[in-house]
Amino acid sequence: MLPIALTFLSRRTRFGMATSAVAENRRVPAMLGISPDIVAGANWGLGGGLAVVAAILVVNVSGLNV
Repeated sequence: MLPIALTFLSRRTRFGMATSAVAENRRVPAMLGISPDIVAGANWGLGGGLAVVAAILVVNVSGLNV
């Protein structure tokens, strides 16, 4: 379910298009009024959140004790 949601987010939303544009060239989205720093920060936060969810799931499955 999560891969489908992420695929939809990256291909069909304005945020996904902005992410692709910033990845290609930071100047062009800036000329269109899209802040590359905000897009990069949002992607960083999304990646960090997904990493936390993955870590929680791995700890639950492996039975790791801190």
